[in-house]
Amino acid sequence: RTLPGSSSSGAENIKVLVRIRPFSEKEIADKNDFVVDIISDQSLCVTNHDGKKSFQCSFDSVLGPSASQQDVYNVVKECTDSVINGFNSTIFAYGQTGSGKTYSMYGPPVEPGAKAVLRDSNETVGLIPRAIGEIFQQLSNNTNILSYSIYCSFVQIYNENLFDMLRDSSMAAPLAIREEKKEIYVQGLSEYNVKSVA
Repeated sequence: RTLPGSSSSGAENIKVLVRIRPFSEKEIADKNDFVVDIISDQSLCVTNHDGKKSFQCSFDSVLGPSASQQDVYNVVKECTDSVINGFNSTIFAYGQTGSGKTYSMYGPPVEPGAKAVLRDSNETVGLIPRAIGEIFQQLSNNTNILSYSIYCSFVQIYNENLFDMLRDSSMAAPLAIREEKKEIYVQGLSEYNVKSVA
């Protein structure tokens, strides 16, 4: 089956989005220069620090430093729509330490003791809370769906190891990927039935 919004006739559709984060306060104070120039909403040019070498890359989408969390979610929202339509979907963040993966996926850190913000009323909320909120909202608003079950797992890949972040947040016990009868799964990964966003 083809994913919604896909022009591909296959069951898989991989898209690559590049998000360029703004400079940190330290980078501004150090008077760093941007080495990435956005050419269009699908291409960018990277130049080395002395300006002598550069290369151009094309992607499915390129978002610059002024892009909001909602702008990013709008680009990947078809993943949420795919889940509602019964397909598996993955949003994968990749990048070096400090590149903004956690901010893009969750939003800013929550102060100790504060209640985490899961609804998209906050403009800095990340992709995961936005997607979860939208899935529950669409399912509860659809009168054609008599019943549904939602299960949640949370895997982090760190230094080429997989960790169950809902059961092993200290990352003490790496998990293994297995394949059985053409099905790939993470052995020992916890899965929880969830009833609401909260």
